[in-house]
Amino acid sequence: MNMFIACTAGTAFTITGSAVAMKPAANFVLASRAPAAVPAINPPWEELRTDLLRWEKSPADWDGDHGIAPPAPSLAAAKTVIGKLKAAHIVPPDASVSGDGEIAYTWSRATAFASISFLADGHLVAYSRVAGHDTIEIDQPYQDDLDLMAMFESLRDIA
Repeated sequence: MNMFIACTAGTAFTITGSAVAMKPAANFVLASRAPAAVPAINPPWEELRTDLLRWEKSPADWDGDHGIAPPAPSLAAAKTVIGKLKAAHIVPPDASVSGDGEIAYTWSRATAFASISFLADGHLVAYSRVAGHDTIEIDQPYQDDLDLMAMFESLRDIA
């Protein structure tokens, strides 16, 4: 059996039994075609949204240790901040929920640590220690117009 394999560098291999012959590939054209319009997706952001939806539907005692689902205002705030982070081109955080309903976003690298937590009492608690930036600490009731610009500026340098 003969097999002909064309390679991108214009070389072809012909395999006959156990023998391999290499020669220039005549009339060989590498065709490449861009895929038809493929919608751009950002899986980490979609995973975060999926997590938030799942946490929203958490039953009582979801963790087997009397865990409560995050309250609706915390979920709404967490969703709003996800949109702002994505729009600001921030690296997606790791997300978690605790048994007391707190939602936390965290970023941890060798030269940086940051977190934004949405507490069940309606507070946003944030902390950022990123090389080249001032340490940021926030603990106040969450409002959509809460100024998180300094926090976002530090988060832009987390890669």
